Amino acid sequence: MATRQAVYDDSHPYVAQVKTILAQILLSQGKIHKAERLLKSALKSFERVIGDSAPSVASTLVTLGNISSSKRKFTEAEEQLKRAKAIIDEASGPNSFSSVGVFSAMGRVYLGRGLWPEAAEQFERAIKITESMFGPDHPEVAKGRCYLALVYARHMRYTDAITTLRQNLPTLQRWLGVDDPEVQQFTEVLHKLTKH
Repeated sequence: MATRQAVYDDSHPYVAQVKTILAQILLSQGKIHKAERLLKSALKSFERVIGDSAPSVASTLVTLGNISSSKRKFTEAEEQLKRAKAIIDEASGPNSFSSVGVFSAMGRVYLGRGLWPEAAEQFERAIKITESMFGPDHPEVAKGRCYLALVYARHMRYTDAITTLRQNLPTLQRWLGVDDPEVQQFTEVLHKLTKH
């Protein structure tokens, strides 16, 4: 990044783009606060230089929404995700593949808030779009179904939750690996459900 900053001003979109890449690396290392700072800086640069409705703004807002949700700042996450969704809808339409990340993230926000029907609706929308583009065996479809299984478990639909997790977890384990945090979460839920 230092090289880009030497050539470009700190507010240049290239520098902002590098910040978003570095933020993704930091997130993969669990360094959420550093990643969030970089993303907020990148967002300001994108907004100032290329405008409020650019795709880069939307993708950065989705990532910030995921971070806010993981920190249980659900109101902030919802605002970021709704803003991202408005940008995506304007650019690509309300049911474009770009919307999948927003639907999934919003589903996790609603799941965290205990709004089960709203969470289920968001996950189902993400699954429908992904399945229509890539087929029923795609890993993102499996991930969406696993999140839907969490909703089933919260609704005490244990048989549905267990069946859904057993059908979809192997795909995620092959795709993401058994050490992935989401895979571990789904595996733990399945273990708890089958213990009772």
